[in-house]
Amino acid sequence: MKRIMIMLTRLPSFSSKIISLLTGCRYNHASLALEDGPETFYSFTFKGFSQEHPKGLLKKEHNPFPCSIYTIDVSERAYQNATNMIEDIKTNKEQYHYSTAGLLLSMLHIPFKSRKQFFCSHFVADILERSGALSLRKKSCLYRPGDLQKIKGLSLFFSGTVQGYAQSLA
Repeated sequence: MKRIMIMLTRLPSFSSKIISLLTGCRYNHASLALEDGPETFYSFTFKGFSQEHPKGLLKKEHNPFPCSIYTIDVSERAYQNATNMIEDIKTNKEQYHYSTAGLLLSMLHIPFKSRKQFFCSHFVADILERSGALSLRKKSCLYRPGDLQKIKGLSLFFSGTVQGYAQSLA
């Protein structure tokens, strides 16, 4: 068995605060890490595909922001599928874009999926489902960060701040 990690955060940016207000969720951002590299999380932001490094926050002045990290044990095959999917996106990241329309429509519970457009929680849910890690109860494009923590089979690994998690890696 292998492990995939999901980090949910409440980022302090203006756009993230708007998302929190509209969704009513505690967390406004989701990212995913593979067991082999829990120091790098992958997601989508307004700039597109992103690699996020919690340790990098230790070197900068940031107000601590809350996070919860969940893990899910997956088969070797699902793990390899997830790895391959992420590598494909990394290699071709200029073809992938943030889906503002998808995010807005998800808040209205209207599915909108474009093959190479994601918002953060859609990306995480899509990787989990298409890799074979788990089956979702609704379409991946309808998942918001708060929905991800309700998925059966997830185990809470860490709760605190992103900076606290980064310090635990040191």
